[in-house]
Amino acid sequence: MAKGDKTHTDIVIFSVGNLNVGDNAILMSWLYYYRNLYGEKCRITIYGAEVSYLSELTCDLPYKVIVSNVLHRYIWESYSSLDYGKVETAVSELIDQVEAISDRFDYAVNALNRSFRHTDFIHIVGGGIINNKWKDVHFMIMAAVGLAEKYGKKIFMTGQTIGPLDEDDKVRLPPVFQKVDLIDLRDHSCEQYLKSCGCNVQVTMDDVLIHTLPCDQSQIAIELGHLIETPHINLCFQEWALKEEDRKRYEIVKKETAAFLEWYCSRHNDVQINIMEFMPLDQDMKCGREIVGYLNDEIRNRCRYVCLANTNFLWGGVLEIIKTARFNIGTRYHMALFSLENNVSTLSIVLDDYYGVKLGQIHKLFDSDGCIELNADADEKIEKWMKRRSETEETKTKSPDSMKNQKLENINEIINVCSVQKVNLKNRICQLIQFFLAKK
Repeated sequence: MAKGDKTHTDIVIFSVGNLNVGDNAILMSWLYYYRNLYGEKCRITIYGAEVSYLSELTCDLPYKVIVSNVLHRYIWESYSSLDYGKVETAVSELIDQVEAISDRFDYAVNALNRSFRHTDFIHIVGGGIINNKWKDVHFMIMAAVGLAEKYGKKIFMTGQTIGPLDEDDKVRLPPVFQKVDLIDLRDHSCEQYLKSCGCNVQVTMDDVLIHTLPCDQSQIAIELGHLIETPHINLCFQEWALKEEDRKRYEIVKKETAAFLEWYCSRHNDVQINIMEFMPLDQDMKCGREIVGYLNDEIRNRCRYVCLANTNFLWGGVLEIIKTARFNIGTRYHMALFSLENNVSTLSIVLDDYYGVKLGQIHKLFDSDGCIELNADADEKIEKWMKRRSETEETKTKSPDSMKNQKLENINEIINVCSVQKVNLKNRICQLIQFFLAKK
């Protein structure tokens, strides 16, 4: 079929941060955007890690969605030995000799090759996945960029936080980033580094802030009304990123949190405490139960355990639980983001450099003082934050509207849009995608 005869749009989406509520929201926001843009005349191939979970998330969409973990499996075939030279060789083989590899690996590599050859563009969706913790992601992106270059396809990244990076990452990744048509960042943390590497960069914000996901309010009321209608506080703690030397201080923070909750709930007899799980198997519930263990029996009986990552939870309901809270306390990036975006006070505990970059930038964007690193001053800063919450329930973070306008001006400057014309951020992202399509 000639190119001009195509009746649908083919899109490849790269998304590996699955099973995490925030990363799912990012992916779903773009899927709904493409649904609105193309309707049923769209075919999307998603390359991720958790195929069964992704399939369940996307099964009700009106267009064809293909979910594959072949890129993840192919990289891990070499990556498991942590021999990065071996992985780079495997990536080069994938790009240069994909037909030969399909005989050795399995038929899915042929499907991978076919999807990149026929796609209209490749979209690497946002999150904080490019850093020194998950180097396997570096090689997946290297493969995606290489295949895009091989077939002359446009490739862009949105809503990224990149870093922290090791020295070897800073050698390996710039040649890859330079081949990406546009790198859209959700904060300024690595903007100058990428520009110094000669990359095409703009700074906007997290992908979930520029899309409104549809939600059925009546269904939310039926399934989640008992969680939303009752006055509540949300807790979401995890410790996979915790440094061993900070473990004792983290225990003190948990005890301080429990003491504050006892004090607050004793003065607000109708308030419930939601112990939230953003990602299964990531110790959110374990940490939550440890905090509950420090509470007295009366307050402990007001605690509810909520697995937000359960796919039966409607996305709109997840947002409602967070934005209707009196306040939120925890270590998760997207809980802080959803809270601050909806003007709900939140206390974020920073466990390591990775979370320091992400949480620090989002609290700075919203002019919030609720981001506290787990260091020698942590106790005093946490106590001050809790004291302010106890003085008045109306204490809120600063409205982000002025900061959003400032971000919009930055985008207009970076992409050379006339400064007199005030463009809606969502529309600008849409225009960028249409620009890529038009250049094909």
